[in-house]
Amino acid sequence: MSTIKVDTLQTRAGSTAAVTGAGFVATDQIRGNTAANSVTVVAEGGTNTTNLQQGLAKVWVQFDGSASGAAARDSFNVSGMTDNSTGNHTVAFNNDMAGAGNYSSSGTAGQFSGATNNNVYISHKDVAAGSLTVQVLQAGETLIDQTFINNIIHGDLA
Repeated sequence: MSTIKVDTLQTRAGSTAAVTGAGFVATDQIRGNTAANSVTVVAEGGTNTTNLQQGLAKVWVQFDGSASGAAARDSFNVSGMTDNSTGNHTVAFNNDMAGAGNYSSSGTAGQFSGATNNNVYISHKDVAAGSLTVQVLQAGETLIDQTFINNIIHGDLA
């Protein structure tokens, strides 16, 4: 068996990737070679695989939906928030999804510890390629503001 020892890998175009002393390749981008640049990763058990692109969240946001307005505390692929009315918020995406309604979204809502639990649930309305309306409701279908709202989206980007 032959051994190749290198510190840096370089493409013909001049792009480089460092090979660390621990045997890892440090790179800022991974691109698959087949199947629309799909990258398959061996799962934890060592025998099953998962598709890297399909397993990643494409949009997520954690925001304050209280009466003071929709303010994202942290997010990924979110370009802005709109407080439409009590318990009704629109999340706009930086990069559109493949199509309206062609993705999966889920969310949770509540108050920070010490506050009254209102037994709320999330409803998704106006599911568009570039945005999603998140509504927080309590028993009786009444919209309600909450201080702690989470939403995550999986699916294909446009």
